[in-house]
Amino acid sequence: MPSAAVTRNTKAARWLDRMPLLLTGSLVLSLGALLANIGNYLFTLIMARLLTPAMYGDMVAIFAVGTILAVPTVGVVNIVSRDVSRLKAQGKLPAIRRYVAGARKQLALTGLALIVVFAICAPVVAGFLHVNALALIVYSLVVACMFLSALNQGTTQGLQRFGLMAAFLTGQVVFKVALGAGLVLAGFQLFGAVWSVVIAQVALYLSLTAYLHRKIGRSRTGTPWKLLTKDTQLVIGGMLLMFLLINLDLFFAKHFFAADLAGAYAVLVVLGSIIIFSTASVAAVLLPMVSERQAQRKPYGHLALYGLALVYLPAFAIAAAYVLAPSTIVGVLFPAYPQVVPYLGLYGGLSVVLAVLNMLVHYCIAIRDYRFIGVLLAGNGLAVGLMLTYHQSFFRLIAAATAAALVAVGGVLVLVITRGRGWRLRAA
Repeated sequence: MPSAAVTRNTKAARWLDRMPLLLTGSLVLSLGALLANIGNYLFTLIMARLLTPAMYGDMVAIFAVGTILAVPTVGVVNIVSRDVSRLKAQGKLPAIRRYVAGARKQLALTGLALIVVFAICAPVVAGFLHVNALALIVYSLVVACMFLSALNQGTTQGLQRFGLMAAFLTGQVVFKVALGAGLVLAGFQLFGAVWSVVIAQVALYLSLTAYLHRKIGRSRTGTPWKLLTKDTQLVIGGMLLMFLLINLDLFFAKHFFAADLAGAYAVLVVLGSIIIFSTASVAAVLLPMVSERQAQRKPYGHLALYGLALVYLPAFAIAAAYVLAPSTIVGVLFPAYPQVVPYLGLYGGLSVVLAVLNMLVHYCIAIRDYRFIGVLLAGNGLAVGLMLTYHQSFFRLIAAATAAALVAVGGVLVLVITRGRGWRLRAA
């Protein structure tokens, strides 16, 4: 009969057997995201210097439309990552090939349909935003590529090739910066900036496709794959609700505050986004790992604890810096907005809560527990109600957003803990 010490050691080994990959994968993706964000910042800085103010304003508005359109592709990445990781756990490489082939066909058709719809609606959108309609139509070409790139990204993450994914994303940004600067300097102006993003997205898709063909091969026949199944609708809907909860305070600030105050609040949002996006790689790594272990009937609940630790600790460290040295941080990054200094620490706390919530939502998606959608609906409803009542100052708006986010985190935590199957499941 095994001793208590041996039993404890066996349990510890089982809990730690996948921690290195979760840690290293998160760090690698975080580094890739950091380099990509630095590259994106350089791109906007270079464009701000090379374009006229009017053209730069058009570019920012056009790219903002793309951010909204990209929300469904985040859901596609999560769905594909989860499904591929399950097939990988079962050793079904031919099934992965057929899955990718079927999904690629469906997503290509979806992207082409959206391009047509977007081109039809472009004059109306351009008139509302006061941007160049033709440039907006050109940018619509990126829509199809975003869906196809989401398929490749999800497949690569599902195969748990996190270092490769980080390298491809970083390379794409470097290529975009160089191409954008070259096209604008060559005289293409706004269209040079727009085309550089479209071409860089196409290059990312083609390069990842070439890699996946070498890694898993090709399939002439594809498994039927529908974007609008109940499962994909739930994932995309969940990601949209998460996106809304993160951004509702900014929307209310822009609606209720004067233009200068709304601009200052946007600075808080940008600084808070550093916390959210710097820890998002943990969720991206956690999702396929949990899905794979669930398919293998191995314990996976401990990965949620590790994920919480890997999100909370760095997020808390950044938020602590916001509390301890707000004047220095704002003075270095946004010296023209000293009025946000008193609120930076409070907004950092809100961002920590949202970062934790994002990780928990990805965990629920991995185990196909969609009850979190009801919690997010309630959280968004509470946020809207509180912000409609308390929006008279930065402090009240941040406090309202924080209260709603805390309720959402508490609700999802209850779901994760009470479900509990992953904590007790043993390998078959």
